[in-house]
Amino acid sequence: MSRNCPQCGRNLSKADVYFCSSCGAVVGNSAEVMNKRYYQVYNVALSAKNITASSFSFWGLLAGAGVFLLLSASAILSSYLMGSAVSNGKTMLETAFPNAVVQSEELQAPVEATVPAPAEKGIEVESFLPFDTNFAAVFYSPSDFTDALDFFGVENSFDLDFLKNSNRPPFVVMVDPATNEAEEENGIGILFFPGNTVPEGSYKKYISGEFSETSLDGLVIVTNRSEMRNEIAGVSKGLKKGLNLNSLYVNIKNKIPEIVRSKIFVFTDAGVGYVNKFDVGAMPETLKTLVLNYMGSGSYYGFLKYE
Repeated sequence: MSRNCPQCGRNLSKADVYFCSSCGAVVGNSAEVMNKRYYQVYNVALSAKNITASSFSFWGLLAGAGVFLLLSASAILSSYLMGSAVSNGKTMLETAFPNAVVQSEELQAPVEATVPAPAEKGIEVESFLPFDTNFAAVFYSPSDFTDALDFFGVENSFDLDFLKNSNRPPFVVMVDPATNEAEEENGIGILFFPGNTVPEGSYKKYISGEFSETSLDGLVIVTNRSEMRNEIAGVSKGLKKGLNLNSLYVNIKNKIPEIVRSKIFVFTDAGVGYVNKFDVGAMPETLKTLVLNYMGSGSYYGFLKYE
């Protein structure tokens, strides 16, 4: 026998024993008002619980996303500060708070005073020196170079800023010792490697005496003897063999460090005799150390490392 809800008229099933599952009306004699109230309150509680759970999940997801973004931003900022600190040679604290750490003035010595500039790669000076080089001193420090010029009797007024800013190291002094009475003075050849094209006479104006200046491609020769100029020019143009093709040099090449403060080459008997006449005590300290290194090596070369 079918039953219908007295309130909404819905056809009731076996599951609708006490209440109508559609409108909640009481349909059984044994159901009490309290049971109906409990059922309604229970359903409302379930609905509220579902709503709260959904709401909590949404806000939880939003909060989690915010925390993730915050951590990501912190990681990126830390990485940037670390990279900046490494590139600038500073600590993280100094980078983030530049006024928080004050260094002592005694510790802020100029870089050039503590770490000399290394030799520039790419210029193999041996490829510009004659095959039978009597004597050649190669300097990567402008001050060492000017001190050597003074010792070799070349009066000069070179400005160190000009040597540093307008030239690529090294700076080379070559000497062809006078071999007879007709040659009253030694032949001096000075090699410069300009960083850019310079006007004619830019170097000669700093040197007193009978010197001439010759500009070639990436090379300037200042000398007091035309034979030296022609020899060096021929080597630089590949028309004559350079020291880099001398078998004696090839045998010692790997023994010379790639980066040095200065180096010296003596490949002839005339060069050896010239060096043996040096007044070592009158030499500037760097040149003196270099020459003594050569004398002690028992070979065709000597060199001085950076300290």
